[in-house]
Amino acid sequence: MAAWIFQGNPHEFPIDYYLGLPEIREKMIIRWDIRQHDKEIKSGDTVYIWRSQNDPLEETYAGIIAKGKVISDPAIMPDDYPQLWIEKEKGEGMALRVEIKLEEIRIKERLRKLYLGRHDIFKKALIITMPQQTNFLLTEEQAEFIDTKWQENNLGK
Repeated sequence: MAAWIFQGNPHEFPIDYYLGLPEIREKMIIRWDIRQHDKEIKSGDTVYIWRSQNDPLEETYAGIIAKGKVISDPAIMPDDYPQLWIEKEKGEGMALRVEIKLEEIRIKERLRKLYLGRHDIFKKALIITMPQQTNFLLTEEQAEFIDTKWQENNLGK
């Protein structure tokens, strides 16, 4: 099974609010757009949800805020919360998406980008060097590193 980072931009979609909704917290199932790697992403893959930054002042804000497993192969489906998109048309209609069963959400206790980016194993990850995508495949070494830090609860404070 592969491991991925799926990036969310809080200037386009209020990701913290979304992951904090009572119905999301209860079911722990979300949908995510697939814009890259649609042939490679599979049910059973591990996913880390990454909150992006758009501004150098937000560097401490960016990082991994949730972990889960893909529970559907990519398919055309509606957004689960189209009304939350800042630009409403982005959430309208059908698009290629997956469903993710979240295992844990850590909005405030995230693995920070600044912390992860200091480590040799992770500083060359595409989410650090070319963060303009939505879906990022992790190398085995990067996935093991993140998983270890997540399990250690090493929050990069």
